[in-house]
Amino acid sequence: ASQASCEALLAAVYATVAVLDHLGATFAPVARELRKNADKLAAAARRLSPERTLRALVAREVREGACVRGEAAKEGSAALALLWLCRLLRMLHDALARVGAEGGAVLAECLHAAYDATLRPHQDPFTRRVVAAAIWAAPSRADFLARLGSHREGVEAAVVEMAARMETALRDVHALLHEAGVLGAEPLPLPERGD
Repeated sequence: ASQASCEALLAAVYATVAVLDHLGATFAPVARELRKNADKLAAAARRLSPERTLRALVAREVREGACVRGEAAKEGSAALALLWLCRLLRMLHDALARVGAEGGAVLAECLHAAYDATLRPHQDPFTRRVVAAAIWAAPSRADFLARLGSHREGVEAAVVEMAARMETALRDVHALLHEAGVLGAEPLPLPERGD
């Protein structure tokens, strides 16, 4: 994460949002939150210019007091936007990993398990109910994969590949936030890599 560029992360997040926008209402809340936090990160990056790496952005916020070790990051900070982006992307990662790993998995069950493990602990009861309703309205696994592409085997392989690439990025961003002492960047329970 030391050299991860803010622009590269934002480009990846906005590309993810574009894909989610085409997958229907089930994914709209996640797409909306990703876009909102990407916009906040972009605004913080413009404000903190000329910092170009995520590490430099967070380090500058630490120096300026917008991010204090052991405390919640301040609203509008790059650290808080990164924390929420990490949580949201981790939910997507977990859901995609489950869909890719479990050939007969029900999409709604994959999304629900991923949500429970990632975002649910950080959201209020009203938001939890709204998200649960959206998740249970998810299309079937077959319909979801068909929306991603017409060649099922290729789409399944792409889903597995996307989850693997997201895991690497999530580990890097999470390590950066944890090193900075951002409250809420507690251990990230992703499966251990087989390196």
